[in-house]
Amino acid sequence: MSDRSEADYKAGKLPARVDPRGLKLGSYLSPELLEQVPEAVDWSTKKASAWGMLGNWKLCDCTCAAAGHMIECWTANASREHHVRNEEVLQAFIALSHYDPVTGKNDNPVEFTAALNYWRKHGIGTHRIKAYTTVDYHDRALVRAAIFLFGGAYVGLNMPKTFKGQEIWDVKPGRRTGDAKAGSFGGHAVNVIGYDEQYLTCVTWGKLQRMTWAFWDAYCDELFAIITEDFLRGGETPLGFDLGKLEADLLSVTKAPRSAEKQLAKSVVVGQSAKAAPAKGAPVQVAGESGQSGRDSGEEAAKLGGKTAGDNSYRGRKGGHAGKAAGSSGGTGG
Repeated sequence: MSDRSEADYKAGKLPARVDPRGLKLGSYLSPELLEQVPEAVDWSTKKASAWGMLGNWKLCDCTCAAAGHMIECWTANASREHHVRNEEVLQAFIALSHYDPVTGKNDNPVEFTAALNYWRKHGIGTHRIKAYTTVDYHDRALVRAAIFLFGGAYVGLNMPKTFKGQEIWDVKPGRRTGDAKAGSFGGHAVNVIGYDEQYLTCVTWGKLQRMTWAFWDAYCDELFAIITEDFLRGGETPLGFDLGKLEADLLSVTKAPRSAEKQLAKSVVVGQSAKAAPAKGAPVQVAGESGQSGRDSGEEAAKLGGKTAGDNSYRGRKGGHAGKAAGSSGGTGG
C-alpha cells in the first residue's frame, strides 16, 4: 500500500467520447452464459507483489498506470506475474500526452480510446492488447461478466472531491453538487478486478480500493473489456466463451478507418488536379473550409464503417476543387 497522502493523487482521464464504430460486449453474450457468471470475483488474490503508483502520484498518467496494473493482474492469474516498471508506463504517457519529463510541461489528461489504441499498436513495455469492446456500465450483469470473463475491466470514473477521506468510496447524502458533483475532482482511470453483492474493487493510486455500487452508478462513465493473451488461455475466457467472432469484428472495425482514409486520400488528389472554379459568390475563405468539411465528412464516414464512403468521396473531391481555387488554404482543407 502506498504511504503517500491523498493530496498527491492526480486525475488524468478526459471526458468519455462515444465512438459510433464501437461494438458492445452485450451483443455477444447469451443469457445462458450470463447466468454462469459468479456472484463474487476477486482477481487480486494471486498478485504477489505490492501495487505500485506507476507515476500517478505526480503525473496525470492514470490511463497508462491502470493499463500497467491490468498487465500485472492478468499475468499473475494466467502465468507468471510481470512487474511493470514506471519507465514503461512513462514511455506510453509521453507518447500520448507529449509530456516533457525535463521541463514538466504537457502533463495532460489522456482520452481512453487514445490510450487503448496506443496499447494495442505499441504496447506497455512488451505487452500489447489484441482488441477491446465497450460495455454498458449501467447493466450490472454485463459489468460483472466483463470483470470475470476478461480478468478485470478498464474503467473511467468522473471522480467527485468527496472521495477523499473515505475508506470505501460511497455517495454522500444529498444532492450531487459542489464537491459531490461528478467530475469535481476530475476524470480517473482504474482497473476494476473484483466485485460482490455490495462492492466493486479497483486498483488505484498503488492500492486496492472498494467502492459501493451506488458510487459506481453515480460516477462511472466508461467501461471497456479487453482481449489479451496475457490473460486468456487457448483463446478462451474462464467460462469457455469463444472470442473468435468478437475479435474478428473488433479488428475489422479498427482497420476500417485506414482503408477509408486511403480511399479519401486518392479522392483528394483527383480533386486537387481538377481545374474548377469556386462556387459563384462564395468567399475565398469558405473554399478552404469546404475542403476541411470534405475531409471531416470522410473521416466520419470511416468511423461509421464506410457506409457513406461514396458520398463523402464526392465531398472530398468538391472540397478539393474549391481548395485548389483558394490556394494553399484550400489545398489543406481538401
